[in-house]
Amino acid sequence: DSSGGTELFGFMPQALLSNLPELKQNAYTGSHLYGLDGALTVWHSDSNNDGVVNSSERVILFFGMRRGGEQYFALDVSDLNSPHLLWRIDPTTSGFAALGQSWSRPSIITVNWSGSKRKVLVFGGGYDPAADSQDTRTTHASGNMIYMIDPVTGQLLWSAGKSSQHNAVAAMEYAIPSDLRVIDADANGIADRLYVADLGGQVWRVKFDEATFGPGTGVTIKRIASLADDSVAGNRRFFYAPTVYYSNSA
Repeated sequence: DSSGGTELFGFMPQALLSNLPELKQNAYTGSHLYGLDGALTVWHSDSNNDGVVNSSERVILFFGMRRGGEQYFALDVSDLNSPHLLWRIDPTTSGFAALGQSWSRPSIITVNWSGSKRKVLVFGGGYDPAADSQDTRTTHASGNMIYMIDPVTGQLLWSAGKSSQHNAVAAMEYAIPSDLRVIDADANGIADRLYVADLGGQVWRVKFDEATFGPGTGVTIKRIASLADDSVAGNRRFFYAPTVYYSNSA
């Protein structure tokens, strides 16, 4: 936009409309009023790789609410003068009952889904506010999941976690508010594994079999580290994506 920074549109979720009276009063109440607080992920389906939104190409913004709530959104901003909401996900959406506060930044990745390359959106299950008052490691009722969805429709494609319908993992008992670290180990343009850590001090590796990955198949999930215990001193929590280093030790 070369017009000098003129605002083209704004967006406020319905769930935050109740904040408007307090915002208008602008009175200090002693506590912070959280709004739409999540990081943005931008996806441009740039089929000809020219950096311009041509013909049927789309630009979609994905974001969560972080401390503001338990929802994820997708806004189609292909036409900045006419943006529209594509979808919204919250704990009432089928398959997302365990979704916590939406802290994890969504990542657009390419997987080999049932034999075909497909763009998907992945993110952690979120933060459980109960953790605010937990001095020792305690299991969480929400957030202890990993989700994979269709970026255009918001349809749940795959999940893993304590209560997952696809890959139930009993030891995934702790919330996952962090971003996911996604790896293309063989550099062929298809994601084949991801790494993430949780609020229970556990580090997880999820491996996708490029030949067989699909709904509930072709996935190996392994806890590769447990770095906390149930003592106050051992209550180690992870809020950020792990750094992954690969080396060729021939």
